[in-house]
Amino acid sequence: MIKDKGYYLDIFKVDGAMLDRLIATALSSGGSYADLYFEYTTYNELSMTDSSVNRGGFHEDYGVGIRVLDGEKTGYAYSESTVPADMLAAAKAHAFDILYVKDVSRLFRNIQDFVNVTTELQKLGVALIFIAEMVVVS
Repeated sequence: MIKDKGYYLDIFKVDGAMLDRLIATALSSGGSYADLYFEYTTYNELSMTDSSVNRGGFHEDYGVGIRVLDGEKTGYAYSESTVPADMLAAAKAHAFDILYVKDVSRLFRNIQDFVNVTTELQKLGVALIFIAEMVVVS
């Protein structure tokens, strides 16, 4: 069932201006096209063995993907995990050139974390963009 646009904006706590800023930020380092993919999926699971339920679970997927096209090149990042070690591992694998983070507090808990992670990302040639604060570290 498709609902009013406002319903979806509320789920992801964004507004039209934030979407425009996010696209503009995604294109700020080059690219001819960018899009956003928001996901919120929930489902329940029951497993049975010999006619008895032996396991159950609830699953939730929530996040946003950002894709930027520049000629034949495509860059994509998905913000499901904002654990610094996970993002640094992806950067080391050259999975992305730009790391978009919703806000500073999602990535760093203290100044030392900020210094360590930004220094490592700079060595890898990965730009860091904080969406809420509109700050770029490169």
